[in-house]
Amino acid sequence: MSFYFLFSIFYFLFGLCAGSFLNCIIYRLHIKESSLKGFSHCPHCKHRLSWKDLIPILSFIILKGRCRYCHQKISLQYPLVETTTGLLFLSIFIFQNLQGFNPCYLFYLLVISCFLIIIFVYDLKHYIIPDKVIYPATGIVFLYQIISNIQFPWTSADGPPKGLHFGTNFHFQTANFYFLILSALGAAMFFFLICLLSRGKWLGFGDVKLAFFMGLFLGFPNI
Repeated sequence: MSFYFLFSIFYFLFGLCAGSFLNCIIYRLHIKESSLKGFSHCPHCKHRLSWKDLIPILSFIILKGRCRYCHQKISLQYPLVETTTGLLFLSIFIFQNLQGFNPCYLFYLLVISCFLIIIFVYDLKHYIIPDKVIYPATGIVFLYQIISNIQFPWTSADGPPKGLHFGTNFHFQTANFYFLILSALGAAMFFFLICLLSRGKWLGFGDVKLAFFMGLFLGFPNI
């Protein structure tokens, strides 16, 4: 059995577990509870859940989609988010291997994919994009773009490109970074105009923040 196959299984299972945690975040964001404190409980009867109730997908199947304690139906959101996250983690791992494996970039993509899943599901359920999610996501992308645009001289076969130089060791690729900022601002401005013209009926201000985040993450013309 190849290491590639084993790693593929690992990332899928890791994604399932991550999806289970994302479900917890989505639920607790709405009821304004900390995602890092306390124990998981049934949203209906509030009974504390044991480890055997929290196995991704498997627990849902064994329990036939109902709470072990109050027998109320468990939302399909839980297995769907877990499965989607697992498949997404697996897809990102495969994509990264095809493009040339970069562990830092892989971790970055996994983190951003988690933020996107939270945003999508929460917005779908509650018609709002929470600031507690979009601001940290934007901050992480902003920080990553800064770091990724710092280039050491020995990493370029054509010599150091134009940019801000810090001593003799590395420099900052200002043109690339400014272009990303302009892409983010352009996307945000476009959504802001739609929000303004529709008086918030078509798009809300949360969509403007999301557009800025996606513009910073994808850049032009991918946005």
